[in-house]
Amino acid sequence: MSSRSLQDELCVSSLSGGNMAYIDSLYEDFLADPLSVSADWQDFFKSLAPDNASDQTLSHRAIRAYLLSRPTTTAAQSSTPDNKQYQVANLINAYRALGHHAANLDPLDMAKRLAVPSLDLAYHKLSEADFKKLFYAGGYFSQTQMPLKDILQALKETYTGSIGIEYMHISNSDETNWLQERMETTRGQT
Repeated sequence: MSSRSLQDELCVSSLSGGNMAYIDSLYEDFLADPLSVSADWQDFFKSLAPDNASDQTLSHRAIRAYLLSRPTTTAAQSSTPDNKQYQVANLINAYRALGHHAANLDPLDMAKRLAVPSLDLAYHKLSEADFKKLFYAGGYFSQTQMPLKDILQALKETYTGSIGIEYMHISNSDETNWLQERMETTRGQT
């Protein structure tokens, strides 16, 4: 190996990336029982001793076996206020983006209003049981924190009243924020 460069050695060696799975398997066998591999591989793996002699080389198989033997747990969806707040924020965003589809644009009520599932409380895992709980409303409505019932009423007045407000397609965030502030502070009455 001394007559060739390291790069040349790697090109013709069994240590190339294509053999990585095989070499890894041999190394796992070596860690379990050094005599289970040929003398050449024993010498090679012994030359790979850690820089710090106090380090212990752990077998990947042993680690995998340990992790697989542990009891599995599933993460339950939390019903903490933070999770409910997230659901309320999604409801507010749904009204901002799609409320105009459910706007009352027919003063004679001759046409049926379009049903928009993402504007329903149940779609966001909210219910009338949450009506009295306080949630952050974003600041543009009359208060920063409001009961869900008041937030829903404000959203309906602003976005599904007799004026359909569609502005979420505007790419300029300053313009979007300006329109959102004007519509939500007046609840769509200007």
